[in-house]
Amino acid sequence: KLLYEQHKYADAIRHLDYVSKNAPNRIDLTNLLGKIYVDYGVKQRGIENYKKTLKIDENNVEALTALGALYLDTSQPRLAIKSYTQLLKLLKNEEDLLSVLRTIADIHLSLNEYNSALECYNKILVFQPNEVSILRNLKETYVKANLTEDAIILLKKLIIMDNKDYDLYEELMILLYKHKYYSEVLELAKQVTRYENADIANIQNIIAKVYMNTEQVEDSIVMLIEILEQYPENTYLHQTLAQAYMKMNRYDDAISVYIDLMEKDDITKMSMYKNNLSTIYCNYGTYLYKMDRHKEAFERFATALKYDASNSEVYYQIGYCNALIKNYNDAIPNIRKAIELEPNRYIYKLALADIYYGFGELVEAMKLYDIVLECEPHNVQALFMSGMISIKQLNPEKALDYFKTALIINPDNIEIRYNLALAYEYTQNKDAAIQEYESILEIDPSHEAAQNNLSLIKSVGDEA
Repeated sequence: KLLYEQHKYADAIRHLDYVSKNAPNRIDLTNLLGKIYVDYGVKQRGIENYKKTLKIDENNVEALTALGALYLDTSQPRLAIKSYTQLLKLLKNEEDLLSVLRTIADIHLSLNEYNSALECYNKILVFQPNEVSILRNLKETYVKANLTEDAIILLKKLIIMDNKDYDLYEELMILLYKHKYYSEVLELAKQVTRYENADIANIQNIIAKVYMNTEQVEDSIVMLIEILEQYPENTYLHQTLAQAYMKMNRYDDAISVYIDLMEKDDITKMSMYKNNLSTIYCNYGTYLYKMDRHKEAFERFATALKYDASNSEVYYQIGYCNALIKNYNDAIPNIRKAIELEPNRYIYKLALADIYYGFGELVEAMKLYDIVLECEPHNVQALFMSGMISIKQLNPEKALDYFKTALIINPDNIEIRYNLALAYEYTQNKDAAIQEYESILEIDPSHEAAQNNLSLIKSVGDEA
């Protein structure tokens, strides 16, 4: 102990090792060895000694406390949780218990284990309902877990507790905007402009976005141009203005905004600006294609790739537009490139599957629909098209399963219901087919195919 107090760690360890070999069950020795090793910087040996203590006494508070901290310090969060959880069962002091519980909650939050973190934070709030730091962590957990409603409620409570914290107002505005509570955003924006440290440019930016999403795009453009006169260096305002121009199909104006930014702004943002320009040119191309200006559309797509050759959406749109004109030789490789760049965008796989289905490659199409359904079992398009392929492969029983599942998700879809009725006919279930045709005619009395098929089934039944 004296050597340890003199920071002569190596000598202290040598003496303690000798003593502990002759008294292996002395907890005070193994704990002291663990402490010295930690202070000496040999954390793994410290862990080993504290674990020796727990073999002698599994409920040793000192060892469990030290191990929890060491596991955290050595990037072993799950072992830390295990140690702290065992420690919780032993603590009697409320302050110590809540401190450990908070540490466990914070670890769960760092691991993105939101439900476990929420459970711990809510337990603490039973004892400390107005502890601001816990409420803030709970709010952060709600935000990360996409529990926006709960986060909004908690932010409002925090604002009542501290109505001078502008950052809370700003965060609340952003969450309200994301949740499309636009009237509340506008009302809150009026309130916070009175704060000395209010970020007026950011507030106006959020208001402009609200206008953009409430069919007041022209008003948002006017407002943004005016506010940019006061804050010409604010890049977020410029980017929102470009978005507003795009909503009005003023793509050339949107492009000009980014060209100006690239000429004036920090070079570190060039990659982002080029990516955004690529997206604008891609949307421009899609717009021109819909206007039957195909040559200009593909020129815009080519420009989009010059700004960002890894923009998956550009390849997808090139492929999709080529598929519409049945140029499958260009459509397929471009959509495959989009899938390669973003394998989790299932709309790309659906598009490729639809192309294969279109020219009769049913096996390839079914493979892709199956991939989509493995990850998105309620994807109506994949379910419907899988049913259509099953019909073509003379497997109406399997088609019934696909159509029924799709109809549960989208019960008003007449096309699904019509093909379900056909599948019932193929399986000789005429009563079920009649029921589906009648349901279609309740929704759309003018559905000619359903009328004809229903009349035919009933006439055959009458003749029989």
